[in-house]
Amino acid sequence: MNLPEQLKHMADQCIACDLCVGECAFLQKYGNPKQIAESYDPEDRSHQSLPFECHLCGLCLAVCPKDLDPAGMFLSMRTKSIGELGKKRRFKRILAYEKRGTSRRYSYYTLPEGCQTVFFPGCALPGTRPEVTLKLIQYLQHRIPSLGIVLDCCTMPSHDLGYFDHFRQMFYEMTRYLIRNHVQHILTACPNCFQIFKKYGRGLSVQMVHEVLNQHPPEDLPSLSGTLVLHDPCPMRFEDSAMQAVRDLMAKTGLHFTPMAHEKDRSVCCGEGGAVFLVSKPLSENWKKIRKAEAGESPVLTYCAGCTNNLGKTMATFHILDLLFDPPSFMNKKPKVSRAPFTYWNRLSLKKRLRKTFLAKTTRERSFLDGILSFNNLLIVDPDRSFTVPLAEQLEKMGFSVFLASSGEEALKRVYKNDPVDVVLLDTVLPDRTGMEVLGRIKAHKPFIQGIVMTGKSSVSEAISAMKSGASEYLVKPQGLEALLGHIQAAMDEKQDYEQQMLAVQTGPFTTPRHLKTRMAEIKSAAAKQRGA
Repeated sequence: MNLPEQLKHMADQCIACDLCVGECAFLQKYGNPKQIAESYDPEDRSHQSLPFECHLCGLCLAVCPKDLDPAGMFLSMRTKSIGELGKKRRFKRILAYEKRGTSRRYSYYTLPEGCQTVFFPGCALPGTRPEVTLKLIQYLQHRIPSLGIVLDCCTMPSHDLGYFDHFRQMFYEMTRYLIRNHVQHILTACPNCFQIFKKYGRGLSVQMVHEVLNQHPPEDLPSLSGTLVLHDPCPMRFEDSAMQAVRDLMAKTGLHFTPMAHEKDRSVCCGEGGAVFLVSKPLSENWKKIRKAEAGESPVLTYCAGCTNNLGKTMATFHILDLLFDPPSFMNKKPKVSRAPFTYWNRLSLKKRLRKTFLAKTTRERSFLDGILSFNNLLIVDPDRSFTVPLAEQLEKMGFSVFLASSGEEALKRVYKNDPVDVVLLDTVLPDRTGMEVLGRIKAHKPFIQGIVMTGKSSVSEAISAMKSGASEYLVKPQGLEALLGHIQAAMDEKQDYEQQMLAVQTGPFTTPRHLKTRMAEIKSAAAKQRGA
């Protein structure tokens, strides 16, 4: 649903029971979801900062008797407001943190022969606990000899702030690279990364590393005693198997935990969610006060590096990986935790060690530049709205950015004014001209854009005409979603190949004007040959 539909759905379905209000200081400040949905005006500047005070933790969904998702509505509000408010100045620090994580200097992919599973530790764990991270990698390598390692950022900050176009471009460039290199499964130690991969990592399965540790405990699992409280990170609130794995691991070490009022699906945020601490520190601190009151004097154990760092500012907080891979510091209640700016040095140091010790068939440092390469933008040109609208809704749920055009002229206007288009899906019969004519003009203007032509009735002559116009596929309606998605993905990959060749030329060591001109002409010529020119 788009934002207007979400607002209407919330206004119609919320029964104003105020169960969520009783749990949330943000809702206590602004009213229940029904009141907010009914009064919210995205054009009113006084309303535009409101969604940035929601932690997006999902506790409202957990307590809602109608299974409504106010946090999802507030995220859509952020996406609507972020560009108009120009909030990059306010969020500059967290966006710089993300940008550093995706940079060539900090990123590293190492994929050995036969790699189908990679470990994606996230950003915080390698920075704060590099030795523990390395021990975890060594343990996983022993269990999975063909394990790959990916040091990168899932770009969740951009996602949660509402910079969804940037998030989509960065995240899908990464997942496409992994899939093209035959990766199928992601292991992660970060709950936020887990949720991003689970929701958007089409073609990839994802699992928290603690589940593997519980199924196959380390041989030197420590024998401990004592009682703690367990803080479940809010991204894990509906992940029963992951939450149970942590509890089972604790029991195997001999530790016990005292239940708190807010745990499992009712767990509270650590205060870091949604970057609210940059907008309203009192609201952020309120969650920590709740957690500290429930924990009392008991030490806190959790399985999120971000939660560990944030809660650790006001109470004794440990990461479960401290317990498993650094038991002496855990027993002495002095885990070896680094703080910024040393966290950045730790990440670079870990990358350097992996490059020296981890031999792999395929490696890369990320060089993707947002705005130069983007491979998720689909233009559907078809006058049949009963076909295009449901299809667009399904594809948008999978992370594509979909634009609709009912005529050839409307489609050409989008391309000519440089709207982002990677693949165009056209019907052969349009109100003002043929789909092949439109595709031919698109390819003449932007040869890297890939075209898929669809028809209700196929013919050999029409198929030949489509190929000559530059179509990468000629398909007969109807197409199942899974089959169509495969064709779209293949076309996206084709465009990525051409643009990566262009980027390599532009950023390569031999960038004299003559060399650039010659190589760019060669690449464009290759794209032109694809369309029979």
